[in-house]
Amino acid sequence: MRGSRLTGLRLFGALLLAGAGVAHAAAEAEALMKIKTAYLYNFMKFSHWPRSGGELQLCVAGDAAFATYAGGALQGKNVGGQAVRVTAIQPADDASGCWMIYTASGKPPMAAAATLTVGEGAAFLDAGGMLAFRLVDDRVRFAVDLRALRQAGLSADAQLLGVALEVRQ
Repeated sequence: MRGSRLTGLRLFGALLLAGAGVAHAAAEAEALMKIKTAYLYNFMKFSHWPRSGGELQLCVAGDAAFATYAGGALQGKNVGGQAVRVTAIQPADDASGCWMIYTASGKPPMAAAATLTVGEGAAFLDAGGMLAFRLVDDRVRFAVDLRALRQAGLSADAQLLGVALEVRQ
């Protein structure tokens, strides 16, 4: 009897620890979404598009949970007098209405001209992406490929470039 009670207590303790780990992982995931959403908003504020009018549409490719989070966080925000709207898309969807596309994959999505592409890691920039999140010392940072920006007819303020981890010419 005593052995089964001890086993039950061990199992209960293990479940508590597992639950705490899941809760911690969920909190970290939400914190990461919050940070990336703030970065995306600032990318919008400090980037320049050759088009104007309508809503500034941020498309999130392949991550509906992040699109929902970012949409809630950016609801009611505007950039240069243009309302910000977040839309979830699939990587193969028509993205012609997107001003900016964020994807968590390492490959830039097919994008129309004058569409800012944001992704993850150095490989994203190597593949033609414009801005890429990078985790450095447990902090989210970003790198910029100016050549890719210019080829798309876009530009970025010096303030944005000044805080980038890396600026590729």
